[in-house]
Amino acid sequence: MKPAVAILFCAVCAMLIFTTCDDNVVYVGETKFISSNWGDNSIKITNDILRIEDGATATPRVIIGDLTTITNPAVDSLTVDKQRGIIYMADNDTGSVLVFENLSTVEGNVAPDRVIAISGATRLEGIHVDSSHPANRLYVSGNDGTGGHLWIFNNASMLDGTPVPDAIINVTFMSIFVDEVNDVLYAGEEYGQNNTIYVFENASTYTTGAMYDRLISFTSDLDPTGLWVDPVSDRLYVCDNDNSPGGNHLFIFKNASTMLGSYDPDTDSAARMNVETISLMVDSSDNLYAWPDSADHVKIYYNASTLTGDVSGPDKTIYGVVNKGYGMDFLTTY
Repeated sequence: MKPAVAILFCAVCAMLIFTTCDDNVVYVGETKFISSNWGDNSIKITNDILRIEDGATATPRVIIGDLTTITNPAVDSLTVDKQRGIIYMADNDTGSVLVFENLSTVEGNVAPDRVIAISGATRLEGIHVDSSHPANRLYVSGNDGTGGHLWIFNNASMLDGTPVPDAIINVTFMSIFVDEVNDVLYAGEEYGQNNTIYVFENASTYTTGAMYDRLISFTSDLDPTGLWVDPVSDRLYVCDNDNSPGGNHLFIFKNASTMLGSYDPDTDSAARMNVETISLMVDSSDNLYAWPDSADHVKIYYNASTLTGDVSGPDKTIYGVVNKGYGMDFLTTY
């Protein structure tokens, strides 16, 4: 084989390895789907989830057993450091964050590599790690008996034991998400509060006592059990296990970076779904993942940034990737 032909052949092989088409959707790289599950107190890692056929049952790697010390994953309980391949899981019963490194290989009945104890915490709710900014902040929301707090710690990749927070926000938040591209923290209030998302600009340098920059509220009883912001499409995704007056559970809003004030989720959202949803995420290839409460599967919607109106069934449903899951995140490698 001539050198030029050999080079072309190798390039084509590489494309075949890393690029796949499915119903006119192109998958580039490999997307790992990671979930925390209260059904069996586990973390499940599913390789290449987008290439699994619709309706199929996956065979994920599972972190499970007494050594893991997983006892009750919180509602919005899992986040992945995508730069370092580290899993952080907020455990409700222990008030601690369990850290499992080496995401690409970890499996079985293994102890956490680190345990981050939140001093005085009696319940944890949401968690997010920012791996894009030098501060490498870990955000954890919960309650310590005196009220609700969002604890913020710097240098997440080195935390162990019982660290002192670098900043605290004294509000009870259920779900939290950081738009790392624009350095913005979105934090959704706990059940039964004011149906409000607090927005903090310059999250990586937030200091205790600083005010929020925006409030996004909803006219119906929308408790944001899960939220996600896609900085590319500037869309805000919000889900609530309880349905809205219009019978919907998942809402997509345009112009997340400028949202301010009150919104009717049924009429002001760009898209909405009546699929019961308690957790969601959007990957870097514009796929929306929605997890129905107490289910063993995840629903995937392609081209999330183009969804409009009342959205019908998903493009794909994959079984076995969750077991009554609460938290989810992804890691795409090329």
